[in-house]
Amino acid sequence: MTHSGMYIAKTPQSVTLEGMEEELLTPQEAAKFLKIHIGSVLRLCRQGTLPGVKIGGGWRIPRSGLQAMLTTKKPAASEGQAPDPGRTGTAGD
Repeated sequence: MTHSGMYIAKTPQSVTLEGMEEELLTPQEAAKFLKIHIGSVLRLCRQGTLPGVKIGGGWRIPRSGLQAMLTTKKPAASEGQAPDPGRTGTAGD
């Protein structure tokens, strides 16, 4: 049964969204792709910062969402923003 706008699982690694096939990654695969800890991936999904969908109790993240996250430019402190007051600037932090 399909509903407009709902993810319909075809295989564990792909879904269909209104006729489009999208590769989904596990949180472990997403963490490896982004080179961050799996806990960070799960936190980003829960916050909605990283697009994801819960399937069978586990998160699945569209590859396009990871690529979009990597290409989204965040303003750096050198681009006119004040540095984070909680950071000391030492490499050991």
